[in-house]
Amino acid sequence: MVNSKVLNAFSYSCRGILISVALVMLAGCRLLITVDETGIIISASETLDCTEGTCEIEVTDTLTETFTAIPSEGYRFVGWKGICRPYPSNTCHVKLSQLPEALEAFEGDMFLSAEFEPSTSMRPWYRDEDGDEYGSPLETVMAYERPDGFALNDRDCADDNGDVFPRAKEVADGRDNNCNGKVDEGFVERSFFYDGDRDGFGNPQVSQQQTFAPEGYVDNGMDCDDESATDHPEATEIADGRDNNCDGLVDEGGEEYFRDVDGDGFGTALDTTMALEPVEGYVSEDGDCDDNNDAIFPGAEEQFDGIDNDCDGETDEGLVTQTYYLDVDRDGYGVESETRTDTDRPSGYSTRAGDNCPEVYNPIQADIDNDGIGNACDTFTDSDEDEVQDSVDNCPSIHNPLQQDSDEDGLGDACDETDSSNDRDDDRIADNEDNCPDTYNPTQSDSDEDGLGNACDDENGLDIDEDGWPNEEDNCPEVFNPSQADTDEDGIGDTCDTVNNNPGNGGGNGGGNGNGNGGSTACSLSSEEQSMLNAVNSFRSQPQDCGSNGSFPAAGALTWSCPMADAALTHSMDMANNNFFSHTGSDGSSAGTRMTNAGYSWSRWGENIAAGQTSVSSVMNAWINSDGHCANLMNSSFTNFGSGKFTNTNSQYRVYWTQKFGRPR
Repeated sequence: MVNSKVLNAFSYSCRGILISVALVMLAGCRLLITVDETGIIISASETLDCTEGTCEIEVTDTLTETFTAIPSEGYRFVGWKGICRPYPSNTCHVKLSQLPEALEAFEGDMFLSAEFEPSTSMRPWYRDEDGDEYGSPLETVMAYERPDGFALNDRDCADDNGDVFPRAKEVADGRDNNCNGKVDEGFVERSFFYDGDRDGFGNPQVSQQQTFAPEGYVDNGMDCDDESATDHPEATEIADGRDNNCDGLVDEGGEEYFRDVDGDGFGTALDTTMALEPVEGYVSEDGDCDDNNDAIFPGAEEQFDGIDNDCDGETDEGLVTQTYYLDVDRDGYGVESETRTDTDRPSGYSTRAGDNCPEVYNPIQADIDNDGIGNACDTFTDSDEDEVQDSVDNCPSIHNPLQQDSDEDGLGDACDETDSSNDRDDDRIADNEDNCPDTYNPTQSDSDEDGLGNACDDENGLDIDEDGWPNEEDNCPEVFNPSQADTDEDGIGDTCDTVNNNPGNGGGNGGGNGNGNGGSTACSLSSEEQSMLNAVNSFRSQPQDCGSNGSFPAAGALTWSCPMADAALTHSMDMANNNFFSHTGSDGSSAGTRMTNAGYSWSRWGENIAAGQTSVSSVMNAWINSDGHCANLMNSSFTNFGSGKFTNTNSQYRVYWTQKFGRPR
């Protein structure tokens, strides 16, 4: 049986001389391991195993190895001979060093062998209570095999202490540690000092001469107060009127601390205390000029607030201020009478003054009659000064107080370059230039480019309502209805069907917004379209706060796209003619699909819708005060824009608006 208890390894030089100096100019020696049929000796490295006869090992360098004696069948290990003789178990740790050249005359061989005996007879085994491989002669057992808790030998003199056994190191503790019959041999008596407070430091006035420390004594007499465990040479000095560290001084090294009420790390010199270590509620830095405000302290960032924030004796120093104007309608223009001076633009204020309509969104500040009241607010606008309000003036840009309109086409003679005699179909295109002069066709579509407009060209598929459907296929050929919606499937499109034109899908006043992915094409704009584009770009030109969607920096101006405008107008007409309000068309189409069908190839798109507003300024005001629509307006990824407005007096909200935003592929 092999016990795992490991003793201190033995170091040998050749001839058994212990060497502890550096090994240089080494001489050689041999280790001779001898075995017979009773057992073998193996090595942990497996390079020095000896299984037969005598094995010679040349020692040319320091050799460290662990050997184990393995008995043959029918035998048991008894003990070692040679260099491992002191080991009580069958495992031995060896270190061999060569002799220096100066001592080579003493070189020779070292020997190692193991003693085995037949296991066919019983032998005495000795109780090994402390597991140190040495047994006690007081308790023996006769057995063939080694019982658990027993050893081969009876040389232990204290079997209740694993640190006491033959060849253990003797220490000064009043015990025979190495079982040689002597106590504390090799040690001399010295002074030990009574440690009454058990702090590791003794009273220099109370001592004993012993080879080891008696109970309650230590080997120093450095305590200055042996009744206080907190006072000794290694203690930290505190402010308590005592010499805590036994250096002969009381409360030395104290520091001044300053009261820090607001917890900003700086205290006030009006309330101080001396202490050897930090005190709760006090700090080592003073200079706080307002100890009731944690935002005010030396080094704080100066704010524009009339307060000395950084405690340097100056107020608002180094800050550049500007006057801002209250901008209630958020159109980029404020009111001169409502100002605020600050270093940054406050929310709801503008850098520009002079809003000619302070409560209505009007970023272009249009004032067609130059009366100082913007068009958005002016209840009477007369730009041609003919005493006829522009909203009802049949030629608002030219003075025409008589409002003559010979052809009764709604356009006054002062502006109408085409008389009824030259424009039979009232499409405002002279007959000599009209490709279908007897049929109203303001778009002049001519798909086969034969000079005959689609509205008249039977060979090209007559399409008098110009909705992309030939008359013979159009379920409502005289009314523009590109979706061809027919809810009751009676063959009559909803836009013409008086029985089931409005099947109950209602709408809602206000606006909606949606996002997706878009391309762009530039073309001419009507005055209302230009006003809408100007209003959008003016809003985008300044940073805006879109509520729950966050704040946005100023964004680049958008360019007009005809396909996007067509898609916008198509959806506004769809909502107006079919009396609903949604981003989803009456045919189930999405905003992105409508843009694609209109010819716009997009990578991103967005859509705002609204209903009920009668002017660009009022609908823009509704959109910018809605967080989602505001976010679409300020989205910097969009580059193109188009919008469309359509009125149907028979629908719930009469006027319907659609804005399209996009970025091309």
